[in-house]
Amino acid sequence: MKPERRELVERERALHSELFARKLIFLRTQAHLDGAEIARLLGVTRATYATWENAQRVPSLMHIYKLFKYPQFRGYLESFFDEDNEYGLVNPS
Repeated sequence: MKPERRELVERERALHSELFARKLIFLRTQAHLDGAEIARLLGVTRATYATWENAQRVPSLMHIYKLFKYPQFRGYLESFFDEDNEYGLVNPS
């Protein structure tokens, strides 16, 4: 891969990681949970969850699926993947 293309791919990946991180923080705070509590719900360590909120990694599809199985997050499912605004989330109430 050419260096210019590699740089573009890396920037795109970083933007998606940042967007996922903001969405996860938004959802967690809307549910009034701390990092340890949401990590426990998702079956991961607090350190793993922190890498998601710090945009170091993106959660797997399995963990996203687990998140939306919980009633307090279900209302955000459709808008979670909407990229039309900064968070891509709409309060379901």
